[in-house]
Amino acid sequence: MSEKPTTAFALSLLSGLMILVGSILWTMLGTLLAFFFGLGFLLYAFLFFGIIILIGAVMMYMNPRSTRMWGIVILLLGLFSLVGVTTTLGGVLAIIGGALALAWNPSRAVSTTPPPPPTDTGAYCPTCHGQIRYIQEYQRWYCDREQKYV
Repeated sequence: MSEKPTTAFALSLLSGLMILVGSILWTMLGTLLAFFFGLGFLLYAFLFFGIIILIGAVMMYMNPRSTRMWGIVILLLGLFSLVGVTTTLGGVLAIIGGALALAWNPSRAVSTTPPPPPTDTGAYCPTCHGQIRYIQEYQRWYCDREQKYV
């Protein structure tokens, strides 16, 4: 897995843009009709949803530790955005992006250096047959009896 929730970020960003553009188009084309039927608050709600989803997408990408919180916010706003005519596709993408953010699990850092062997390994010097020990600093085996690296 990647160190940042890239897929969740991309889908959430796209959904936020689609909801934002959809709410602006709806505002431009249907302001009079919406206010006439008393749906004016939806125009501003979807505008607000789009902005918050965009902020959430950027925040989860910039700070991967906040991915779960922003995933929940994006998922819920995506569900609410399904109500709008022009924001439905953005809502679907927000639901998918939020779900991916919740499912995202950062990969654990894998150490590139192997751990040193234990000091009492039962390894013996090939010349004197005395016990040897591993020196981590030099990453080599050392014979104390002969005082040399093996």
